Parts: sequence; C-alpha cells; structure tokens
Amino acid sequence: MRLLTSSPTQLLSTGCIAEAIIGLMTAIQFMGRAGVLFACTLLVAGFAFGQEGEAIKIKAGAEISANARGSIVTSKTNSITDLVLIYEAGAGRQPWTMDGFKPYVYREVEGKFEWLFDGFLFIDFLAPSGARLCPITQRKDATKRDWQELMDQYFQDGQSLAALDQLLDSLAAKGHKPIRKRQVVITLPTPMTGSDPNRVVITSEWGELDGKTLDFNQAEERLRAARWYVDEVLKRWQEKNYKHLELAGFYWVFERAWQVHHTQEIGAYIHSKGSHLYWIPSWPQGRKNWQQYGFDFVYQQPNYFFHRQPTPTDRLEAACQFAEGCGTSMEMEFNKDLLTKPAFLTYFDEYLRAYEKHQVWERRPVAYYEGHGAWSDMANSQEPSVKSRYKALADIIARRQRKADAGFVFRQEADAMHN
Repeated sequence: MRLLTSSPTQLLSTGCIAEAIIGLMTAIQFMGRAGVLFACTLLVAGFAFGQEGEAIKIKAGAEISANARGSIVTSKTNSITDLVLIYEAGAGRQPWTMDGFKPYVYREVEGKFEWLFDGFLFIDFLAPSGARLCPITQRKDATKRDWQELMDQYFQDGQSLAALDQLLDSLAAKGHKPIRKRQVVITLPTPMTGSDPNRVVITSEWGELDGKTLDFNQAEERLRAARWYVDEVLKRWQEKNYKHLELAGFYWVFERAWQVHHTQEIGAYIHSKGSHLYWIPSWPQGRKNWQQYGFDFVYQQPNYFFHRQPTPTDRLEAACQFAEGCGTSMEMEFNKDLLTKPAFLTYFDEYLRAYEKHQVWERRPVAYYEGHGAWSDMANSQEPSVKSRYKALADIIARRQRKADAGFVFRQEADAMHN
C-alpha cells in the first residue's frame, strides 16, 4: 500500500508521412518481417483514410458518442503502453501545469525529441477537502460534494487535464505531434462501505440524487452513486473536447477489491458506456481471477521499493511470477527517497533488472508510481547517480514508445509456463 505525504494504434494520416516512415524503420529494428508487414499496413491505411476522417467505434447501445477530438477509447486492447500516476486533487497537492507536465510528456537529448509516457492516470485517495476517497485512512468518508470537487479539479481550465492538452497543442505547433493521442484514466472514488471487508458500516451520508438521500447500506444505492459519477465524467469529457487526449477509462482507486464493492457491476456499467476499468492492487492484494471483478487492465504493485517493513529480497521475483501466472501487467515504483538515500538507488536498479529478466519492458504495459514529482526531479538533477537512473529508465520508455508507434501491442496475458 502506498500513502503519499506530499488506443489502439491510430491510422496514420497523409500529414504524418514522416512519422510513418520512422514507424516502419522502427518495426524493422524491433519486430522483423511481421513488424514490417504490420507497419506497412498502417502506412497504407493512413494514406487511404487520413486522420481527420478517423472515427472510434462505440459499443452498440452506448450513450456517449465519440469523434476524432475528445474521443473515448473502446478497444479491449490496452491503448496505454506507459501509464504514469498523476497525483492531483488531494488536500495540499501542487497543481499540475504545462511546465509540470513537460518531463513526463517528452525529453530532448542532443537535439533529438522523444516521447515518454503515453498514459496519464489522474489519481488521489483524498478529496480536496481531505476526506477519504477509499478506505485506506481513518479520515471521514467523502460525500457527493467531495466527488464533485474531485471532478472540478480535474476538469478546471488552465491546469490538470487542460494543461496537459495545452502542452501537447504547443508541441504540435512546433511540429511535434504524437502518432497516437495521449491516453487519460480518471479516478473513480470508492462508494464507501467502511473499513471492514466482511461487513458494511456507514458513518455518514453521501448525499442526494434526484432529490433522494442515498442509503449506502444498500448495494444498489452505492452502485447508483458510482453510475452517476461515471456519467458525469463522460459528460464533462465530451464538453471539454480535448484535442490531443483520449479517455481510456476509469481507475478503481482502492488497492483492494471486496465483494461488498460490487466492482463487477460497476465494471459492467463502464463497459456499457464503451469504456474500461483499470486497477493497480497492492501486494499481495492482486487477484488471479481479476476479470471476474470487472477489471479490464490490471497492474500489480510489488511494493518492494518502499521497505517500510522488512521486505523479502525475492519480492520482485514473486510479483513478476504472479503477474505472469494470472496475466496482469506490472507497476514500476520509486519516489523522492532515491534523491537522497543511496539504498533506494539500489532498489530502483533491482526493478530495472527484474523487469528485464521477465521481459516486462519488452512485452507488457507498465504503470509508474513516482510519488509526486520524483520523475521531474530526476530529469532536472545534476547528481550523476540520479542522472544515470533517469537516463536508464527514460531510454526504456522512449524505446517502448517507438515500438508502440510502429504498431507493436504491449499485452497483459498469462504466460503458459506459469499455468
């Protein structure tokens, strides 16, 4: 458990010929003949259709339409290769601005421009008021007003989602436009049932919908609140119509999944809207039958980096094997401790080696927990030991992005040898 103190590849357009050629060359490097064939297919498709004519299909019966701008991703393939956690909205958080996003979106090395994270998870476990959005603290439960203020924070003008879109727009004006739109995942607060997985204990009222006070002792009332939140986020997303962002889905913010939360029903509703449900469980809370809980994409936390308690030296190995066995992705974990404590540089290195050994970097989507600003500090650090770690991971991410741009699909799937 971590507590903080502080699309599928799109068809190429005739306006992206240079990027298409780069993708073709990258495919040759990474994927051999199969990659070349796939990249050529994308290139021809791009010439035939063009980006402006592109449309994203919504499942039959979905109420939210999509278009080439401000669209919603609906494929069952994870559209995100590298998903970074963006902590925003909780009490005391610093706002995310265009400048703040720069080290996460791209890097420039000796005049060479490279894309970094292609997915952004807007997350917090606390509301702006300080109320808890999931049962991992002893604070008061969040209310409907807290849920509304969380959305207000994400959708405000000038920062957060808007700042990310504005940064991408400014880069596009300079000739740097990603082949694939950047993906966004929005936190879904937990409809609170208390802190015990075996019983429901409601300590405060959540609020009203349609003039009726919801009773969270009733499962259907909790589900009704969750559906309201999903609908409200989708409505606001369509209204904002971001130029360079796609909504990939929602994030179950509690790092555990209890039966009383009815995540399967919540996931089914999200699916009916043409969207997805993401989850990043703490160790050892991941579930081998995670699909039965309604989740589409799951990243396992090893919880090795933090060492708050004696942590087995084989934790990374165990977590990787667990993910391989049940078909989930992995999370890379680090925070600002590595800036000042040498032991944490070693932990960081161990993640890189373990994920290389288990082919995580080559095959699977990855989520990145960096505390809140550690990646930015690493990017700007002049300390050689920190700079070298930043370069090592940035090189990995940039390489993965080139592969994704060339059409390679990073998948979460079970390894046959572990079944």
